[in-house]
Amino acid sequence: MTEDHCMPGIHQILRNLGISSSYNGFPQTAYAIQLAIDDSDRLRLITKHIYPDVASYYSTTWSAVERNIRTVVTVAWKNDPLLLEELAGGPPLTQAHQQPVPVHSFGSLVKLILLNSQMMHKSRTEDF
Repeated sequence: MTEDHCMPGIHQILRNLGISSSYNGFPQTAYAIQLAIDDSDRLRLITKHIYPDVASYYSTTWSAVERNIRTVVTVAWKNDPLLLEELAGGPPLTQAHQQPVPVHSFGSLVKLILLNSQMMHKSRTEDF
């Protein structure tokens, strides 16, 4: 798979969450999100359907991908926990004040990207 037209938007949202492109996990997370956008069924078993594909693309191991994505999610959580709590499911996480597990947080990042891309697409079509 090549870098898709959504990739610049994914990169921007990651940066908006305070994730610097200097993190090893930045491009891996962006690519993983792109895979999830292309086929949402991959989100059911991230460790089997996303991490290995990202690892292959970046010539690394799936465990390194998992660690790098977990780091990105942790940074995003520290920078904007309320947004990630809301996307990950709302009240239970808010009441517990606990960082969601990486799989849930990754799903939240995918939701955020999808919502953002839908809003951008809608605003472009309304302009015409």
